[in-house]
Formats: sequence, C-alpha cells, structure tokens
Amino acid sequence: MEEANKLKRKTILSTLSLFFQSGYSAVLGLIANLIITILLHPAIYGIYLTVLSMISIFNYFSDIGLAASLIQKKEINNEDIKTAFTVQQILILTLITLGFFTTPFIMNFYKLPIEGKYLFWALLLSFFLSSLKTIPSVFLERKIKFQKIGLVQII
Repeated sequence: MEEANKLKRKTILSTLSLFFQSGYSAVLGLIANLIITILLHPAIYGIYLTVLSMISIFNYFSDIGLAASLIQKKEINNEDIKTAFTVQQILILTLITLGFFTTPFIMNFYKLPIEGKYLFWALLLSFFLSSLKTIPSVFLERKIKFQKIGLVQII
C-alpha cells in the first residue's frame, strides 16, 4: 500500500512539474519572441524563423519513437539502450551530414547572408548535443522523475 502512495505522490509531483515547466517555457518563449521581434531587423528575424523551422523539422526526425519504445518496455537491458542510442546517433549524424551538404542550397533558397550559414551550422551542432540527452531522459521518465527533466529544460 505504501508503494502505491509513493507512486501516486511521484505521479502528481511529476504532472505538476510538467505543467509548470510547459507554462514557464510558453511564457518565456512569448516574451523572447516579443523582444526579438522588436530588436531584430526584419531580414534577421526571417533568418531566426527559418532556423526555428529547421529545429522543428530536425526534432521530428531525431527520435523516430526510440525513446518511447524504451520507456514503454517492461524491462530494458544494456543491449536495448546501446541499440537505441546507436540507431538514433546514426540517424542524427546522417541528418547533420545532409545539413552540411545542403548548406549552399539552403543559403541560396533563403538568400541568407554568411551569418546565416554560421547560424545554421551552430544549429546542426546544437542538434547533435541535444540528442545526447535522450537516453538519460528515458531513465528519468521510467522512474517518473519529470521534475528533473523540466528543471534541465528550464535552465
């Protein structure tokens, strides 16, 4: 019975944590967008929106459900973790490589200045770095510790 109470407590705490983290992120994003809209020249703001769109596209293809499958599995072993990590990193490195090779096309299509090229490359690097948090997030989600995930996202 005490185990059930612990699970209820963790679930409620994690739910509240996710709720507040999502609200915090939305408000912070709104404020940041308002400030950026005022401060940036329209052409630079266009580059910013282009990069945000690319982030959405990359994030969509970065996981392909590997993390969700690990979370839902009753028991996971080291082989499952290694396989998911390896497949995800191969996918991400493939996308990053495509990104580097398509840089000239993207530059011409969006008529980006040289700064846009470096911003795009920084985006590709950050995409790789953010992919490294997937497996640790799986462990936290399996233990219903969403507040720790939320804390990292807030920071």
